[in-house]
Formats: sequence, structure tokens, C-alpha cells
Amino acid sequence: MLRAHFTGPGRCLQTLHDNLRVLNVPLWAIRPEALDGLQWLAPEPARETGLWLARHATDRRAALTGLCLLAGTARPEDIPVVRTVGLLRCLGPAAVEVLETIHGSAQALVWLAERSTQVTRHRAIAAMCRTHDPVAVAWLLRHATDEDRTAGFSG
Repeated sequence: MLRAHFTGPGRCLQTLHDNLRVLNVPLWAIRPEALDGLQWLAPEPARETGLWLARHATDRRAALTGLCLLAGTARPEDIPVVRTVGLLRCLGPAAVEVLETIHGSAQALVWLAERSTQVTRHRAIAAMCRTHDPVAVAWLLRHATDEDRTAGFSG
């Protein structure tokens, strides 16, 4: 389906969205790694399509596909969209994967970790450990092992 969209004439994003919505594929099978090495998938069209899907999707499959397309193609200006979509329980881990590929996204990983479910929080912490960013390190030293998710925050 993606190949037809990216290599065919007149790419209609709404049609791609609608096709993804009815696709009978489990969410766990939609992973960024599935797109690795696809010669026909150029970075800029992948980014543009991924952003559109992340912003406009009304279905989990379409939104998750958008995040997968953004993994490795997203830019710093895409961070607000990715982190906001990452608040949705089913999209949080994928959003963390995308954020980890964007230079300077440590603050967004912190933001997402402070507001997300346990699974997304754990993945964000693991991503922060790999970034070696001073913002991430400072947050990790204060909060990574807190059992109380609100520790250190005042009402």
C-alpha cells in the first residue's frame, strides 16, 4: 500500500489514510524497522506524509504509520506534533522512537515521560539514557527511579 502511494501518480494523503484505516494488520506489526531499506521511500516525501498522518489521522493504524514514516526523517520543528501524539497510549512508544532520532529532543522526551503511561515513560527513560543530553541526564538523576510519578512537582 505504501509503495503504491509513494511510487504512483498523484499521491492523495486522504486516500492513503482511508486505506490504512481498513487494513487488517495488528498494531504490533506496524514498526519503523519494516520501512528500513526500502529504496523507493525517499526521506522528504516520507516525512511529509508522516507529518500529515500524525496530524490528521482518525485511526490508530494511520497515526502509527505516520510515526513510522517520521522515524529517522523528522526534524526539530516536528517535535511538538510527535510528542503530542505520543500522549495517546497506543502511540507513545512509537513517538519515543521518533523523538530519539531527532537531535535536541531531550526536553520533549522529558515532557512525554512526565505525562505518559508507564510503558511510554519507561521507553522515554531508556531513550534519555542513550542521548547523553545534559537536560536528560539532569531529569534522570532527579526522577527516573521515582515510584511516585509526581515526585518533584508542585500542584
